[in-house]
Amino acid sequence: MKYLNKNKGFTLIETMMAILVLSIALVSLLTLISGNLFYSKYIKNEITANYLMQEVIDYIRNDRDTTILYGENEDDSSNWDTFLNKYIDAGCFTDGCILDAKNETIDSCDDSNCDYLKYDSDIQNGNFYNYKYGEDTSFERIIKMEEGESSDEIVFTVTVKWKNGNLSKERSLKSNLTNWYE
Repeated sequence: MKYLNKNKGFTLIETMMAILVLSIALVSLLTLISGNLFYSKYIKNEITANYLMQEVIDYIRNDRDTTILYGENEDDSSNWDTFLNKYIDAGCFTDGCILDAKNETIDSCDDSNCDYLKYDSDIQNGNFYNYKYGEDTSFERIIKMEEGESSDEIVFTVTVKWKNGNLSKERSLKSNLTNWYE
């Protein structure tokens, strides 16, 4: 006759080992998820910074083309000077300036005193970054210009700074403009 053990089940050690394995799996999973959330926020900020830099480059190129083609002095090379003077007066060639593409304003600033952009999520007017309306953001955008190799060329650099958690990030984009009229 065989002896039957009616007390079948897990021992305390087996139960503790199962809980340990389960805990390690959950901690690993939560660490992976939190890392991915941080990384997705980081990527979103990088994309936004690139958008903000490209917006300025496109705006300034369009402003140059519009001023040269449809400026006060049609068929006159002085429209290039009109274009330049707008940015000289705003301080872009000295301390730097800020550009609000939505409200079409250019204001002077310096590295220590530039406003942070705001995000306007008004669906009817479109989603825009600007300096007047919307929620505060951690993005700061500075434009600096300098003369190029000739009097018909300018070099401008757009720098976007922001905070990603506790880390300060900065990206810059440089572009050249020429007076193509002549």
